[in-house]
Amino acid sequence: MAGFYNQKPVYTREQIQDFWNDTSLEAKREIRDFAFFQPKEHTKIENPTLNRRVKVNLILTAGNMNLVVPQSLLNGSFAESQDEYGCVLSKKTADALFSTHEVLGEEVLLNKKTYQVRGILDSKDELGLIQGPGNSKYSNMRVSAPGIPLSVVKQQLSALFMEEPDSVSEGQLYAGVGGIFLWIPAWICLVCLLKYTWKEVKVLSAKEWEHPWQDIAAYLLRYGVIVLGFLGVCAILLLSLHFSDDYIPSAWSDFSFWTELIREKWRDFMTLMTESVTYADRKMLKNLIGLVSTSLAESVMLVLSIGLQKNL
Repeated sequence: MAGFYNQKPVYTREQIQDFWNDTSLEAKREIRDFAFFQPKEHTKIENPTLNRRVKVNLILTAGNMNLVVPQSLLNGSFAESQDEYGCVLSKKTADALFSTHEVLGEEVLLNKKTYQVRGILDSKDELGLIQGPGNSKYSNMRVSAPGIPLSVVKQQLSALFMEEPDSVSEGQLYAGVGGIFLWIPAWICLVCLLKYTWKEVKVLSAKEWEHPWQDIAAYLLRYGVIVLGFLGVCAILLLSLHFSDDYIPSAWSDFSFWTELIREKWRDFMTLMTESVTYADRKMLKNLIGLVSTSLAESVMLVLSIGLQKNL
């Protein structure tokens, strides 16, 4: 998942249909789906029956709402692209308006227009989503392109970019960073296992054996540990490093590539943090922080338990 954010509205709903009509089959295979969206803060939603009203962060969308608020639907469904009268409310908003979140099919009033509740988000935020009117413009876009490098995504969507986006959120990058931290406990276990095994093998190698085959076995065991250690390192690297081709330089000695890459990604991250973080990005960052915290806590506990066993 990738997000492209601008400070001013630049996209229209018609561009979605134009893209699917005009783009190549290759681009359609790589770009699975995308949606535009525009947040509207402090928008009033009313329940005229109970005379209740609440201010929410309204998100106007054009396209698949699931890309804007991924994996958060509690019940019901998202409003389809052409659904002019459907809305999606967060659980907190529904509770404030109806005193319950079992409100599928109920009606709310928004900007003097009646909408029917299609779905409920499993969120404690005050949120509401509708498909924006045809004349709406959108400043943000989220794209589903699994396994496709960001540079390729931008190239395939180049017709939609009137100018370079102000900030970019790259889901593959954060997933790759999370993968590195996820395998830290495995690195600790591998190092401790190799250290203990090597110590035992050195003891066996120093002994004077009665039969030559025992010396040969100790010799093979010694180099077998080296081979197994190498294979273990390769296996963890293979499992933990999941980055796109954008992060692979033409030559590993190209240090300017690494410095520029780090500078660019740090700039995107800081821009993302200084702007209003979207629901999807906030959820992604929360998952990353949770993963990093859990992995570091497990690593600390693992090191402490190994240290205690040594002292016993």
